[in-house]
Amino acid sequence: MIAEEKKVIGKEIKKDAEKKPAEVAKKVEEKVPAKVGEANKAIPEKDKPKTEAKIPSQEKPKEEAKQPEKPKSELPKKEEKPKVDAPKKEEKPKEETPKKEEKPAMLQPEIKSFTSSSANTPISTLMYNVKRNKYDMCHSVQRKMNQWPMKNKSKFLESCLMNIVPQEIIICAIDKNFFVVDGKQRLSCLDEFINKKDTGLTVFGKKYSELDEDTKEKLKSRQINVVTYVNCTDSDIFMLFERYNSGVALSSAQKSRSYCSIALLDKVKELLNKPFIKEKCNLTNGQTLKDEDTVILIQSCILISNFDYKNFSGKEVDRYLQEADEKEIMDVLNIVGEHIDFLDSIVKEKNKNLKKIHLPMILACANNSDFFKTRLKMFLTDYDNQVGLKFYCQGSTSKKENVIGRLKFWTDSRGD
Repeated sequence: MIAEEKKVIGKEIKKDAEKKPAEVAKKVEEKVPAKVGEANKAIPEKDKPKTEAKIPSQEKPKEEAKQPEKPKSELPKKEEKPKVDAPKKEEKPKEETPKKEEKPAMLQPEIKSFTSSSANTPISTLMYNVKRNKYDMCHSVQRKMNQWPMKNKSKFLESCLMNIVPQEIIICAIDKNFFVVDGKQRLSCLDEFINKKDTGLTVFGKKYSELDEDTKEKLKSRQINVVTYVNCTDSDIFMLFERYNSGVALSSAQKSRSYCSIALLDKVKELLNKPFIKEKCNLTNGQTLKDEDTVILIQSCILISNFDYKNFSGKEVDRYLQEADEKEIMDVLNIVGEHIDFLDSIVKEKNKNLKKIHLPMILACANNSDFFKTRLKMFLTDYDNQVGLKFYCQGSTSKKENVIGRLKFWTDSRGD
């Protein structure tokens, strides 16, 4: 029955196909679902097919055929713009980095090894050697005798009798000469007490001649250690003197001596022994013992040589001795020696005004001119009225302005 209905529907569709396609299509849509729905209702459940009929879906229109791609060779080429070279930047010349200077390898200093021997020596043997001048206690580097006051000398002698171990004595041997480097004051003290006898020096209140024989023997048998360095030079003596006296309270002038050569010290010694310095100048014993007379000579050299000094202190004296050429210093000392001889010829006796503060200027400026002779006479005989000069003798007399002020008195007529 269903099949017959389908046939009837099919015939109707064919008749309508001849009509307008739009109307046909519309009728097909209206009739087919309705008929199919009615037919489905008439079929019992058991006779229904297991799968439902699928309504054919409308096919999508096929995509338009792609146009064939033109080969790359046929594609129009882009016009290539001519390349314009960018202006080259001027390259700045590279600054050469300064090469680090290679520091030369530090050379190891040569270290001298001294040869020495030591021996505990009785005081009697030491005094025998001193008396016969086996020990030279007057090397140029040494201080003058009698540096110790009487009280210190007595204490040293008492220590020897009390078995207090005295400090060792240092000797340097150059060829067959034996120079005392350290111990000069001890040896000179013993020599004064034992060999020279009645000099006013006492031990426990007694002179040597007043001691009993046992005490004398005890003192002379007391031993002092003596260290002797052999194969030395003058430079070695200077170096050893400085090292052994590093803890000793030396005066500024005594320290300055260590910057002088043997030749310079010998020249200084020669000038200090001239009559004008030794007999006519007003230098105290304390100033002489501290070698301040040596400084006077060096200061006069500073003024003559036009050395650029900052002041007249001991440090500036040392700087001059270190920086100035030795030959130049020696030449200036010769000039100072001539001035000393001239002064000795016109100054007849010791004068109280020839003091340490004025002597460097006088020794530097001395000459045979009438101007200098007049100034010297005014200075020696009428010092109290030299107001201009005395103005620069106040306060810190070592200041450069005060030194120049005193110097002008001898060089400038306006320095009155």
